[in-house]
Parts: sequence; C-alpha cells; structure tokens
Amino acid sequence: MGRLNIDTKRKLMGKKKMMRKRRPASTSVFIMIILSTMITLAFAFVSCALWTAGIGYSDSVLFLAGRSVLSSYDTHLKDDYGLLAFRGLGPEISKRVEHFASYTFDRNRYIKLDSVEADSGGMSLADVDAFEKEVVKYAKFAVARDIITPGSGGGQDQSGSEEAGAGGSPAGDAPEGALIPGASASRTLRNEKIISSLPSGGAAGSSGLISSAANLFSSEESFLSQGTDSWLMIEYIMLKFGNAMDGRAQESFFMNEAEYILEGEMSEEKNIKEFRKDVLKIRNTANLAHIWMDPEMRAKVEAVCEAATPGPWAALTAAAVSEAWALAESVNDWNLLIHGKKVPFKKTKETWAIDIKSLTEDIQDGYVDTGARAGLTYTGYLKVFLLTEDRSRRLLRMMDLMQINIQGKYDRDFLIMEHNTGFCFRAAAGGRDFAYIQRY
Repeated sequence: MGRLNIDTKRKLMGKKKMMRKRRPASTSVFIMIILSTMITLAFAFVSCALWTAGIGYSDSVLFLAGRSVLSSYDTHLKDDYGLLAFRGLGPEISKRVEHFASYTFDRNRYIKLDSVEADSGGMSLADVDAFEKEVVKYAKFAVARDIITPGSGGGQDQSGSEEAGAGGSPAGDAPEGALIPGASASRTLRNEKIISSLPSGGAAGSSGLISSAANLFSSEESFLSQGTDSWLMIEYIMLKFGNAMDGRAQESFFMNEAEYILEGEMSEEKNIKEFRKDVLKIRNTANLAHIWMDPEMRAKVEAVCEAATPGPWAALTAAAVSEAWALAESVNDWNLLIHGKKVPFKKTKETWAIDIKSLTEDIQDGYVDTGARAGLTYTGYLKVFLLTEDRSRRLLRMMDLMQINIQGKYDRDFLIMEHNTGFCFRAAAGGRDFAYIQRY
C-alpha cells in the first residue's frame, strides 16, 4: 500500500509539471490574438485617417484651383465698370482648373487628379440676370463708399445750372465738342461685324412705355425709392455712362451713352433726336391735358376759334389750336431741358411759358424761361425713361457700350459673351468625386 501511494503521488506531480509547462504557450497565443487585433485596428485607424486627410487635402487643392481661375478677371472691365468677370468657355475653364490643381497633385505620390469638367451655364456675363446681379452688387458698394450718394437719386434732380454740359445746342442738333481729341462730334458705328457681335444684336428702338413714364412723372418727388435695385441700376447708369448733359470728358465711343441705352441707334445724333421725340410726346400729352382742364386757357382757345372759324367748324379748329399750343409749349420745354433748366410734369399758370398769341413765332432755337424751381432737369427725364425701359433691352445695351468701349480702348477681341461671373465644376481625385460652385 505504501508503495502504491508513492507511485500515485509521483504521477500527480508529473501531471502538475506538464500543466505548468503548457500554461505559458496558451498565454502567448492569447497575447498574440490581442496584439494582432490591436495592430489591425491601428492600421484601420491609420487608413481611415489617410482617407479623411486625402479628402480634406483634395478638397482644399480643388477649391483653391477654382478660386485661382476667378482671380484672372478682366482688369479693364473692373477698372472702368466695377464688374468682376473672367474670360473662358467650358473646356478652357476645365483646363485652367486642372492646370492649377495638377501643380500640387503631381507632387503627391498617393493622390492623383483623375478628371475635371467645368461649366459656366447660368453665370455668363451675357446672361441678363447674372449681369444685373453684378451691377447691383457694385452699385451697393459704390453707395457704401459714397461714390453714389443717396441724394443723387429720386425724382427731384438738383443739377439745374445753365452750364450743365453740352446741352446748349438747339433741340435736335448734334452736341458740340469732340468726345475724343481729333474725333467727330457726332459719331456713328458702321462696322457690321462689331454691330452683329453686340449682346443686343444692334436692334434699335425704344420700348415706348409712354403711359408708364407718365405715371412716374406724375409723382416726381418719389418715382425712385432710394436703396431699391431699380434705383441702384439707374444710378449706376448715371455714374458709368455719359449723356448729352453731364459734360464728362470720357473716352467712350458714344458721348450720349444713356440715350443709346434708351434708343439703340448707331448714331449719336439719331439717339438725341429719338429721345427728343419721346420727351415731346410725354410733354405734349401733359400740356394738352392742362389746356383742356384749365377754364381760362380753354376760353382763350375757344375765342381764337370763334374768330377764325365761327360756326360748327369751331370745335374742330379748337382741337387743332389746342394741339398746336401744347406742341409749342413742349418744344419750349425741351429747349429748357437742354439748357439745364427744370420742367415740372404738371404745369401751373406760373410755369406755363407760351402764350396762345405767340404760336406763330419761331422759338425753335430759343426758349421762354419761367424760372420754375420744381420739376426735373434733362437728367431727371433720362432717369424716368430709363426706369420704364424694358429691363432686358436696357441691360443688353449697357453690355453693348461696355463691349464697344473696351474693344476700342484695350482689347479688340473682347466679347461680353465670353466672360463669366462664376462657374461650377466636378472633379475626381484619389478615387473620390468633388463638386463646386465658384462665383465672385
């Protein structure tokens, strides 16, 4: 029995030793499993970090490439008209973005630029909505910098001095003085290639919104509310484009640019004559209404008619005499305007200039000044007609003038339609897709 107990004890001790020898191996396996899991997680974190960093890296490079394209704006357009726009069509823009982005991607071993596709649709400067947005943006900047002052808008035009520009010429005549030294006083654009490339297509004619203009003239003091987009647009035109009365020595093809925006004629003289017709129409309508509404003036008409054609023909003669009287007053109104005077839309006994007895006198080259303090000057009438002009027509003719002037002074190949206020593009880099909208 004793011997058996000794053998049993030895066997038990041997098993314990074997278990002690096996235990370290199991621990090593367990530790290796943990370590491999941690290493796998570490690689996953690193890979995720690289992927995230790659997205941020690519996004930054592509965004800056897009901004670099915008930085190549046309300096002449900015300096002369305050508008930011760069030249380029879709494929050309794509190449520019790729050029700027590749400068960085080509130095990266891990991320490569695969493709770039750009488009300027909806942001072409020739698009009237995009163009208007840029003009209003600059006008707001000009107001903030006191380049455009709030007091310069509205119906009451304060520039009433007699020496208000080149308006001392008789009605319908071409303005005196050359626009550019050595150039003719009355310029005409005859180059068909230039005319056909104009944003407006070179189509002449005003919108003829005489009734709308009459409604605005009837509320002279507030026909434009300061700060509105309409007010900003008209003030921009007055700031950047000349007219027959502002007296600015501006190097532009046309001196009468605001009149061109209204009439669209390729001759300065024609634009002045067409604007004169518009003013005479609106003045004649208002003056004729005043004659028939004033009992004293109507009595004078009837007295003249009874003396000239008594009987049933007197009524017909009265209409003709009234029309002649209103037209004579309208011609006098125009002559007052081109001499820097003010003409109110609604006349009173004090502001009515032409007596019925002087209808036979020639006042084409002269005028009767009643010394009216209220009303609008030539510039004020321009503003009202510009406001009632068709929006698209007005914006396209503003583009015309910019294109004509820049072609004539700086770049003969300049075209509004090739310039953009922004663009959008898609790019693929490092197996990921990116999309951007870039604008000024």
